Amino acid sequence: MSEVKPAGEWALVELMGHRQVLGFVTEVVKFGRTLIQIDVPDVDGITVATQRYSPEALYGQTLMTEAAVLERIRLNAGVPYSRQLGGGSVDKTDDFTDESVDAAPVKRVDFPDRCTGGW
Repeated sequence: MSEVKPAGEWALVELMGHRQVLGFVTEVVKFGRTLIQIDVPDVDGITVATQRYSPEALYGQTLMTEAAVLERIRLNAGVPYSRQLGGGSVDKTDDFTDESVDAAPVKRVDFPDRCTGGW
């Protein structure tokens, strides 16, 4: 029997602390409060983590298709977290030395409404 996902949406969620999380977003009630729940998939679309946040931590959300979220996750696989969503390319001058990442250029995917300054 296949798993049925609750009503929700695929998105890039932007949170306080300059955190950005890609995944399937729903609302859940825990501890007597409504929280934002983000099911974070791996490159194959399998949920590998579930994160919950207070709605007050939310400052932005970019709705995306499931395919777009999974593509973004595939592009970021093996890339240091500091480079995943903030942009930039991995080059030989970085402290990160994983040769498998350095061998292939990182494809940068920009969203027109994304803040890029000062990070």
